[in-house]
Amino acid sequence: MAMETRRSNVGRWYHEQIDPAGGAIADIVTALKKLNPAAAEMFVELYLGQLLKSDE
Repeated sequence: MAMETRRSNVGRWYHEQIDPAGGAIADIVTALKKLNPAAAEMFVELYLGQLLKSDE
């Protein structure tokens, strides 16, 4: 197991019912870096990219 989170939370994230907390986002990136570094970069770009772009 790469992360310590409940499966139900992952399902809610996937179905956009809730957003992961800040700590969970960091855990997701850390886990993805171990599994697939390119996926970690894509996650950050897709999930946080809109926040970064709106400040420009």
